[in-house]
This record gives sequence, C-alpha cells and structure tokens, in this order.
Amino acid sequence: MGTPTREALVTGAAGFIGRRVVSELSRRGWRVRAFIHHADAPDFSACEGVVMLVGDVRDPAAVSAALAGTDAAISLAACKMDEPESEATNVGGARHLVDAARAAGVTRIINVSTQSAKLPRPGVYGRTKRAADEAFAASGLVVTTLRPSLVYGADDPGVFGTVQRFVDRLPVVPVCGDGRWLSAPVHVEDVARVIVDCLETPSTVGNTYDIAGPDLLPFDALIDQIAAHLGRRRPTFHLPLALALPAVRILRTLWPRAPISVSNVLGSTQDTAIDPAPALRDLAFAPRPLARGLHEVFGSASDRAWHAEARALAHHLLHVEPSPELRDRYIEAARHLFGETPGPATDFVRRHPWSLRWLEAAQGLMRPRCGLRQRLLLMAAILEATPEHAAWFLQPPPTRMRLFAGLAWRACASAAKILGGMALLPFVPRADERGR
Repeated sequence: MGTPTREALVTGAAGFIGRRVVSELSRRGWRVRAFIHHADAPDFSACEGVVMLVGDVRDPAAVSAALAGTDAAISLAACKMDEPESEATNVGGARHLVDAARAAGVTRIINVSTQSAKLPRPGVYGRTKRAADEAFAASGLVVTTLRPSLVYGADDPGVFGTVQRFVDRLPVVPVCGDGRWLSAPVHVEDVARVIVDCLETPSTVGNTYDIAGPDLLPFDALIDQIAAHLGRRRPTFHLPLALALPAVRILRTLWPRAPISVSNVLGSTQDTAIDPAPALRDLAFAPRPLARGLHEVFGSASDRAWHAEARALAHHLLHVEPSPELRDRYIEAARHLFGETPGPATDFVRRHPWSLRWLEAAQGLMRPRCGLRQRLLLMAAILEATPEHAAWFLQPPPTRMRLFAGLAWRACASAAKILGGMALLPFVPRADERGR
C-alpha cells in the first residue's frame, strides 16, 4: 500500500517565492492548491498535481473553500510596497487563514514572515507582518515561522531586482542611508527548499527561524558585487535618511507604483539580529554562497551581454521587461541570424542601454541597414508574436486629430533623437557589418 498523497495550500503562489515553493512541493510528491490573486498566473503545467485557485486572502469564504480538505498551508501572500490594502492583506489574510484552518481541522501552517517584522522602527510592511506573526502565534495551531533575509534570484521584483535595474540603467546608484545596512542574501531556490523542509520536519513546530545565506555584508558591498557580475562599474550616491523618507513619500504620492517604498527605506537603514544557527542546526540548511548564487542568476559574461541586449531592445520598443522565455527566444534567433559577435553599435548599446533611443534614430537616417536596426526588427517580430504583447500591435487606429498630433510630436521627438544620436556616433566604431 502506497504512502498517502499529502496536499497543501500555498497562498501567494504566483509570487517570486511562491512559484518556487509550488514547484518544490510538486517535486516532492505533494498535491498543491496554488492560491493566486489574478488569473494571469505563471504556468504550472510542468508541475504534477498542481491545481490553481483564483481568490483573495482578504475574502474569508475564498480562503475557507481553498483550504478545506488539505493537510497544511503555506502563507506567502503579502503586500510589500505599503499598498493601501496592506493591513487587510497581511493582517486580515493571516487571520482568515487561521479561522479557516480551525474550521477545517488543518493545524499545520508555515508562516513566511520577514526580517522587517523585527525592525525597531518598522514601516507599513514590517508592522503588518509583525501583527500577522502574532496572529499565527496566538492561534493555537501547529505553526512554524520563517523570517528570510534579503531574497534574491532571477527576475526578482523586490530589492535585489531593483538594485539590478539601477546598476543596469543608471550611471550612479542611489542608496538611502549610509549603505552599511547588513543583510545575508539568500537564494530564492534555497528559501523554497527550506520552507518545504520545515513543512516535512515535525521538530520545527512552534519555532521561528531566521533564513539567511552564508555571506553577511553591507548594502554597498552587495551593490558592488551585483555590478561586478553585470560587468559594470557604478558609484553610489547616499541620500541621508532625513531626506530619503520625505523624498520617497512624495515620490509614492506622485507615482504609486514607484519601485521603492517607505518600508524599503526603513528596512535598508536598520539592522536586525540575524541568527541563522537554529535553521542550520534543525534543518541541515546549507544555502549557497552569494558568489555562486549571483553567477547562477547572471550567468557568464557572454550570457549577461545577450540578456542586456534583449532587455534594452524590448524596453525601447514597448517599455516592458521581457520574460525569461521571451529573452531566450530572442537570443536563440539572434545567435542563429547574426552570430555570436555583436557589431560595434550593438556592443555599445549592451554596455550603455540608455543610448539605444538615440543611436537607433541616428542610424535609421545614416545607416538604415545596420545590424542594430535588424536586431530591433527581430525583437519587434518576437514581441508581436507573443500573446501578452500582441495586443499592443493590434490597437485600433487613432482619430485623425490624435493621428496628426501624434505625428507632430513624433516628428519633433525623432528630430531630437537624431541630433542626440549623431552626437553619439563618433564614440561608436563605424565598422558595423550587416547583421552584426
């Protein structure tokens, strides 16, 4: 007689950590209910035994229905950027999960918290996650709480991903505070594994663990390591906390989707006492060193250059961050059509993505058959054939007034770009072979 199949609910299953947890559970033979907020979730078709459920942790009925009949729950759903619904999601969601677990007789819960919950001066994120931790601790259920340090990995939408984009696109990286904030970066795959390890290790019940990588380093040093792996040299600009907080508050008011929040500022200017020893002892947790993890994220120098090219082209055309699948499609096609060696203009854009808009305009006038423009055409064709971006190319035609206004605006913008691009051309070697 075979071992009975276990089933777990994962809230926040579409998130950066949640996707990896779902895959890890499936790999270990669990049936998984992947609870997601929006229908446009990641593709779990390669994971056996995964059922996707669309719902909201703020809805107690949806949480109860999703949890009924399962053996355990992993709580990952959270608002991290000081959104208006942070209280309802982070605290209310935790309470709804506790109530649903009691009603369904599900006692085993893994609560994935954050180091921000330990801050002496927390922001909205840290405060609400601390309240969620308290709700789980007081529930009487069989709970283990994990508090990861800075989690990193490919396509990270959080602090690590923001720093990566700053290093990629800005000549100087802005840093809130003095840059001495200490973190122990931990790879997302290691976090996913330790979450499932906790679920499968009864001796972790009732414990709280700091989940950290083996390298404890200040924020400036982390920026330097990211820059080195990206082949960049980026100085940092430190904004004092007294200026950073009001500046970010104003920025969030004007741009609610800004990549930085007050909680980010507070979290990156206060240290917490990170103690990885209990997790290392109780779970035989062996996270990968940061150098190895960064190499896995960014790949070789050649791979990084190709990915930088794909990101620059997609951002120029549609102002989007291309998915890993889309980047891989572009790189495979470009390598086949153009070879491994980029032309001088393409190489310049790889190192200076900001220059693309200017060089493309100037070369469209002076070198219309250059390799850089051919690569742009290839990326445009791939974007057009990708369902998530095809709608942009199928927009209805504008009214005549909007058409003429748009043409006038584009004519002025193109003239400015051509002038800017012509000023850059002397810095780009002229030997730009076709397709290179």
